[in-house]
Amino acid sequence: MDKFNFQEPCCVERTLPLLLREYPLYTWQSNGDVTFEKIIKAVSHLAGSALEITLLLPKSELLILRVLEWYRRRGWLKSLTIVTTTDESSSVRREFPVDFHVEIYFHKSITDSLLIINGSEGYAIVQGPLHALPATTPTVERFVTYVGNDKDQIAMLTATTTSRLSCLRRKAKKKEVVEAYSEEIAKQQISEQDETEESSDPSEKSDNSDSPDTI
Repeated sequence: MDKFNFQEPCCVERTLPLLLREYPLYTWQSNGDVTFEKIIKAVSHLAGSALEITLLLPKSELLILRVLEWYRRRGWLKSLTIVTTTDESSSVRREFPVDFHVEIYFHKSITDSLLIINGSEGYAIVQGPLHALPATTPTVERFVTYVGNDKDQIAMLTATTTSRLSCLRRKAKKKEVVEAYSEEIAKQQISEQDETEESSDPSEKSDNSDSPDTI
């Protein structure tokens, strides 16, 4: 197995799936030249169809988003959750149709990349540097990849992310409730103000000075 530990960009889409079928939890390396597109093409079909993808990225990249949009257009991507270090919701959202379900969060603790694919056949998880373009200088990048349905293995690789997402979703829900409440209060205040202005409008009252004098 050791001689296959180093994956080349020319072959990773063929060799990595073969290795993962034999070794569901597999550690491998690259020279920084294996891109996100090659990785997701190598592992996504092992998860089946109707893919629900969670992607942690320190910073979103346009080419990565367009690969995911390509998956959506092909009918393979069911939903998408993206978590970045800083708020990139606007740049992420505009790459997908408004009717496509995308959850976008950010948290300062996101310093490493993680790809979690949940499909009809199981999970495909990739832990390691995920980037759109090859590294400009040769470097050694290390990855841990898992495919299957073993709950313990899945939890080992995703427990921290699952917990963090639960917290981010609660905060987002609370924010929605607060914003909805604030909007309702604002509407009520505007309505009350309008009613006050209408009741004090002189044009709405009769003006006795224009009436004929009574003899």
